[in-house]
Amino acid sequence: MKIIRCLLAAFICISSAGCQQQKTEKVLLPGSSVPIHFGEKYTGNDIQEYATLLRTTIQYSFYEPSKWQGKTCSLKINMDLRLATYESGDIGLCQAAMKAAEKARLPEPTGELRNAFRTFYLEFAP
Repeated sequence: MKIIRCLLAAFICISSAGCQQQKTEKVLLPGSSVPIHFGEKYTGNDIQEYATLLRTTIQYSFYEPSKWQGKTCSLKINMDLRLATYESGDIGLCQAAMKAAEKARLPEPTGELRNAFRTFYLEFAP
């Protein structure tokens, strides 16, 4: 009976310690990635127009740009792998930029634009 009480006390102690939620910050390291998603196809062939469309699409999903003034972030976008990868810059800004890139529905390039934008860098400097 004494063994059962000790085991029960140990179980209660372990299970109550396990019930406490610990808040942990997700650490963003160079090479961390998030998926990107495509929306409608872009059928034009104007590189400048497509680059502007990409920028405005991601900016639309980016909140509180004034919060990050003076900071910079560089993301590598790989259209084939459909990933936005943290390259360098302020961690907080890069987390916000990666969330915006993940939330946005990027216009999917076709034809020659697909090759031109296979891999590119986005620089955030609000």
